[in-house]
Amino acid sequence: MKTMKILPILALVTTFSAAQEIQQMPAEQITKIAHKAVELLGSPSDAPFAVDADAGKAVGIKAGGDTGLLAIPDRKLSADSLAGAGKAASGIAQLWMRNVAPAVSGTAADAAKLRTVTFRDGDKEAKAEVYFLGISKTDAGALEIALYAKDKEPLVKVPLVKTDAASSAVPIALDGHKEGENSGVLVVTIFGNYKADITVMKPRE
Repeated sequence: MKTMKILPILALVTTFSAAQEIQQMPAEQITKIAHKAVELLGSPSDAPFAVDADAGKAVGIKAGGDTGLLAIPDRKLSADSLAGAGKAASGIAQLWMRNVAPAVSGTAADAAKLRTVTFRDGDKEAKAEVYFLGISKTDAGALEIALYAKDKEPLVKVPLVKTDAASSAVPIALDGHKEGENSGVLVVTIFGNYKADITVMKPRE
């Protein structure tokens, strides 16, 4: 089987350096890596919920170096599924991070709590963390996104707000910007007009 260049392509931003412009990864490259990621992960029995990941609709962003982020939406994700969200979280995507971690209570998530997958390319290997993205409604009826790793309880919950932007058929889009010396904000947009901001940080040493 033809080996895939996996080491440089899971590329987002660790420090969100102002000197590095965030770029969308090429679609063909994203699809290859997404298929590999889905294959490696399989269907973990301890996942908080099922995500039927659609590698053909994956998105990724990069800013150079050996850091990155990839989102693979669930095949059933739709505007109707957002509207019909309940209090129990339902899966909407897999979120893959390399050399960057979600912030939990002001610090990078504890590595021991994360779900790590190893990619191999010949005699080289690269590790990435995978998160399950779930959507639910609060008691007040507001939408929120939760990131799950190993545990049944989410690491982070953030609001998913509707914006004035035009709706889109694209399930998920990613962007980001620098926030601090070692932190940034990952912007997850769903169907063009639902947005969630997730603070990410340089991983713990």
